[in-house]
Amino acid sequence: MSLVLGLPTGRMHDPEGKRGLNQLMSDMLKEGTETRSSQQIAAEMDKYAIDYSCRVFLEYSVLQFKFLENFIEEALELLSDIVNRAVFPEEEWEKAAVRWKGYLASQKSNPSYLARERIYSELFPGSPLSNCTVAPATIDLVEPGDFRSFHRERFVPAAGIIGFSGPLSAEESVNLARRFMGSRSVHPFSEMEVPEVSPVEGRICLVHRPGSQQAKILAGLLAPPRKSGDSMFLKLMNQVYGGGGSSRVFLNLREDKGYTYGAYSYLRQNDFSGTFMVSANVNNSVVAA
Repeated sequence: MSLVLGLPTGRMHDPEGKRGLNQLMSDMLKEGTETRSSQQIAAEMDKYAIDYSCRVFLEYSVLQFKFLENFIEEALELLSDIVNRAVFPEEEWEKAAVRWKGYLASQKSNPSYLARERIYSELFPGSPLSNCTVAPATIDLVEPGDFRSFHRERFVPAAGIIGFSGPLSAEESVNLARRFMGSRSVHPFSEMEVPEVSPVEGRICLVHRPGSQQAKILAGLLAPPRKSGDSMFLKLMNQVYGGGGSSRVFLNLREDKGYTYGAYSYLRQNDFSGTFMVSANVNNSVVAA
């Protein structure tokens, strides 16, 4: 079986000056609750064969539990504890901070990471819509109290969407959701101010990496927001242009020219704006081609 909990809080809701707080807090959810230590949580996940994941997107976060039908109540009780009663222990954050610093340092040698970070900052300068990574400085700025405050304000299951997949009736699903996820009342979220997205002049940006044998090419432009009415047409266009192995850009740059193992385009839309990007990794000798 599978349970998905979608919450209306994402990277764009990070507090000013603490880019990545939401991601860091989500990563800490399973590191201890009011009734369980991180070791006890890990042991129960192993005991009941629970597969847990938490992903943070721009506008929302998604937690997913996969488990056997026989352990549905045990899995939901554990998920409820993690989501509603996480305490973010100081000692666990100290260990997580070390891991995050190492991960972010390694990403600074990742061309895809560097290109994505740069292009979003160019398309959405000074806007929360540019939040696509955790800022290294945030690791030293935040403390467990920041996680607790953010969690208390924005991580409320009753404000999100709960989905079940498995041998359950609609009535059983509703009863389980109310029983395990309805302990915290919904309160109004603080208003999110997003600056108006302005057109960007075309330009070339370079992230210089001496010694690299390959170049990461990432071309991007603004796209209409999700509610513009053009989403279906844009998705079709993206699929034809660079959405897969039979798309035009893939067939041209890989099959015809042999410049790359793969070239693709991506369409991303949200309530405020959107992006259309084309990406390929190529040898330095064919960049100009």
